[in-house]
This record gives sequence, C-alpha cells and structure tokens, in this order.
Amino acid sequence: DIINNVLKSLNNNLSEMIKSDLSEHPALASRPVSTIILDTMLHYFKSNARLYIISCILIWLFSILFISLVLKEFFNKNTVYIFILLASFPFFATSIFAEHLIIYFFSILFWSISLFFIIKFAKNKNLIFYYSGLIFLSLSLLSLENIFPLLWLTSFLPIVYEISKINSFNNKLLLKYFSTYVLPIIFICLLYVIFKVYILKLYTDIDYTYGT
Repeated sequence: DIINNVLKSLNNNLSEMIKSDLSEHPALASRPVSTIILDTMLHYFKSNARLYIISCILIWLFSILFISLVLKEFFNKNTVYIFILLASFPFFATSIFAEHLIIYFFSILFWSISLFFIIKFAKNKNLIFYYSGLIFLSLSLLSLENIFPLLWLTSFLPIVYEISKINSFNNKLLLKYFSTYVLPIIFICLLYVIFKVYILKLYTDIDYTYGT
C-alpha cells in the first residue's frame, strides 16, 4: 500500500513527497533516512525498473566491498576471495520493485561502511574514522532497525582486533576498549529507542509507533 501511494505522487514535488510519507506512514516515519532515499529514487527513476535493479546490485556490491576490507584485517586473501565470490551471489530472492528491498540494501551498506571505519580507527587511531563509523551506524539504524543483530559485530570485532595486536592484556585495557567501542553503540541504540517510541509521535499525525 505504501509503495502504491508513493507511486501515485511521482509527479509531485520531492520535498512534498518526503513530508507526506513522514507524516502519513508510521513505517516510513520511523525510518527517515530510507524514506528520503526511497522518495528520491522514486522521484527520479519513476517506473524504470532497470534503474532500481542496477541501483540494488551496486549497493549490494559496495556493501560486499566494505565488508571484504574488514575481513582482510582478520583472514588471509583466499578466505576473503571466497567470501566475495559467495556474497556476490546471495542465496535469497525478493521482488525487484519494492521499497523494502532498497531499504534493506542501504541499511546494510551504511552498516558495512560504519564497521569499516571503526576497524580503521582501531588500526590507525584516527578520530575521523571513529566518528565517521558512529555516524554511518546511526544512518543505518535510521534506515532500517533490522540491523540490530549486527551491532554485536560492530561492538566487539574492533576489540578482537585490538587484542590480537597486543602482547599483554588486563582488566584496565578491557575497560578502555569497552568504553571506546561498546558504550557508544549502546548509547546510540538507546537514543534510537527514545526516537522510535517517543519522539516519533511528535511529528507524525498517527498516534502509533510502528514495530512497538
């Protein structure tokens, strides 16, 4: 129903499309980043299915690229090549022209970029990478909350990387890693829950929070 309503307004002003979706559809209002992306694609791609297919393929391949760059820090090249080969041909199928397909792909892309940046921070200790990782993680959550199960990787994989590069380990160091990698993600998740449960109702016309 959501996609049909959006398609009917393809000729409308883009900002009006986004405003309408955010105010009228709780499912989209709780995912503002994916709503903006989806409406932008619908506005410019219209009913050209090829553009949607190409976009989804490119988004998926870029996600694989960033995850591969992360895996390269933990495994040998042959293992990474096998992952790229298998991930390039995922064992799932869904409808080509559906808003949820694009939302899923963008959410995974943002998450993979966030993981890449956080691992880069663990390696180089450049704060730009750290904050970039947290920003892309927030974008991923605001695209689709289904990436929640992947957050344990974002939290603990950098710690595993840090531990693998040191000779000694103690509780003080563990507390440092926990405060650097785990606490910020917990904080972002709490902010997202507050947004979804409480703030969302302030700018939507429907007194209903999707998924709660």
